[in-house]
Amino acid sequence: MIFEECSGQLDTSTATLFISDYTPMQLALTDSVNICDQLGEIAILNANLSGGLDPVIINWSDGSNNDSIDVSPPITKLFSITAFDNCNKEVSDSCFVWVQCPVETINVFTPNNDGINDTWQVREINRYPNNRVWIFTRTGFEVYS
Repeated sequence: MIFEECSGQLDTSTATLFISDYTPMQLALTDSVNICDQLGEIAILNANLSGGLDPVIINWSDGSNNDSIDVSPPITKLFSITAFDNCNKEVSDSCFVWVQCPVETINVFTPNNDGINDTWQVREINRYPNNRVWIFTRTGFEVYS
């Protein structure tokens, strides 16, 4: 850079310019996770975030602002995350946390009115709409569907 002072003399000044290449932000989150809240299971959702210009602001749908969150919803729920960088760029992703507790299978059922194993209940079946139940004899003959 050269400039002329009012005196008619030329003067030289040096400046250092730093140019950085902007790497676009990328966000990756697992598509879905299965847990059973009744067994005390939790889902750890990790936001894999790269690129962008610091500082980066993270907002989860549950109000958290950390890179990862631990969740254990009582019903299946969608969790979303949005991140903003210092260039005002935005990226988003989401993850379903499926609450699917195992169905307890019963292998003994003797409805003979002796008070032992006369009735049974399939626990957690209400979490599975449109379910179907079959009952077979020990020799494989279907007695109920």
